[in-house]
Amino acid sequence: MTDADPTAFFWDAAEEVLGARHVETGTMMGFPCLRVRGAFFACPAIIDSGDLVVKLPAGRVSGLVSAGAAQPSLQQAGCSASGLS
Repeated sequence: MTDADPTAFFWDAAEEVLGARHVETGTMMGFPCLRVRGAFFACPAIIDSGDLVVKLPAGRVSGLVSAGAAQPSLQQAGCSASGLS
């Protein structure tokens, strides 16, 4: 991440998956995101933290948080997401 572009980490990570089948860029609430078959799965944190928000199953989020590798960032309608820095 650079001070000038808090989404740099997101775009660096996106490069690794954009060639995968059905993965494309899009927007969610005006922010860039990655989608697979139209469904959101990753975006930069809305605040300028440089974190990456990834939609994951609740059990995976718990494991990453327990291991200190992630912080929970939102939980809504049964979906869990994890902020990875």
